[in-house]
Formats: sequence, structure tokens, C-alpha cells
Amino acid sequence: PPPPPPPPPRDSIRRQRQMCIRDSRTNVGLLNTGELEARVRVRLFDATGEELAAPLRTLDPYERLQLQEPFSQIAGRGDIDAGYASVTVEAGEGVIAYASVIDNATNDPTTVPMKF
Repeated sequence: PPPPPPPPPRDSIRRQRQMCIRDSRTNVGLLNTGELEARVRVRLFDATGEELAAPLRTLDPYERLQLQEPFSQIAGRGDIDAGYASVTVEAGEGVIAYASVIDNATNDPTTVPMKF
């Protein structure tokens, strides 16, 4: 078996290790609960800690945004079995971040909250 991934940074969401990527999919959600616009950087890493992508997203006050399957759709890597996302709020406050792991067979979601 592959070695376990390194621990993610404190401001991150770890994508759940999966036996087979085809069995589930992972999304990253952002919610701006603040009254001002927020700028949020989402860094995507593989299991070795290599950064794959680092998109910047702007959220209006009270806006919710979900990045659908960011490892394949943003990083262009459909082969990632394990990895994590680090979320940094560059401007604004009151941003909540989470991951959602969805079983492809049943569409049952599991929410993974941000670890601080």
C-alpha cells in the first residue's frame, strides 16, 4: 500500500482516502457569512503534498460556492486517489469551508468540515 499522506496545513480540508476514485466524488464548498466581499484561495494538493492548482475565488456577501470535483475539473487530475485542499481567506471574514464526499452509487453525501 502507498504511504500515508503528510498531514495537511491547519487551515485545510483533507480529501478522504478512497479505494477507488470511481466510487465517489469530492466537492469543496465555500460560504461567505460576512457582510463584505471575500477573496478565498483554494490550494489543491496530491497525497505527497505537491500543489496541483491554486484558484482564487471571490464571494459576495452571503454567497455560497461549490467547486465541483476540483481535483479533476480545476487541477485536471482525474487520477487523484487521495489529496487535500487548503483554504486561505485573503480578504473578508466569516468564510466557512467544507468538503462534500458523495457516493456515486447512492448519491449519499458526507460533509467534511474545515480543520483548524
